[in-house]
Amino acid sequence: MAVRKLPFIQRLLNVSLQVKILGLVVSLIVLIIVSLTSVFFYMESREDTEQAEELALQTSKTLSYMPGIQEAFLSPAPNNINPLVEQIRDQVDASFIRIVHKDGTIYANPGDMELQDELDDLYRSRVFGSYYVTHSEEEEPNILKGISPIIIDYGAYKRVVGTVEVAFNVETIQHKRLFQIFRR
Repeated sequence: MAVRKLPFIQRLLNVSLQVKILGLVVSLIVLIIVSLTSVFFYMESREDTEQAEELALQTSKTLSYMPGIQEAFLSPAPNNINPLVEQIRDQVDASFIRIVHKDGTIYANPGDMELQDELDDLYRSRVFGSYYVTHSEEEEPNILKGISPIIIDYGAYKRVVGTVEVAFNVETIQHKRLFQIFRR
């Protein structure tokens, strides 16, 4: 009598009910763990982006009200404010900080030059004096910017004389977060 060998797939299916149920339970647990982990990473990423938005806007507002920056706009020959701006950029770990006069003259520009684009997104700040955050999600790299006007009080009136732009690279923020998570 010859012993018939079953094909590989038939042998896999020819197991007891207990093993089949155990396989389903294990696969369900793995699916739940993967789903929860992906939701956790998404929520952490959103939280990091929101914190970066708040930091960018708060830093740009702080710089716009800083007496040293406002004095540079009042003097006919602005003194070098780059060291001050560079120190703040290092403290908040921004990709770049740019301080621009309303006529387009750049007073300070420390940071990553590759990430900087045109000054088109400063229009609302110059014209309307508004504080806002922009994202450049369509382009590479993904840049988050906090933009604030520099408003000088002349007593009887106030005037927008320039703009502060603080930018963060979103990919850098996400890489730092992943490094912190996996370092634990």
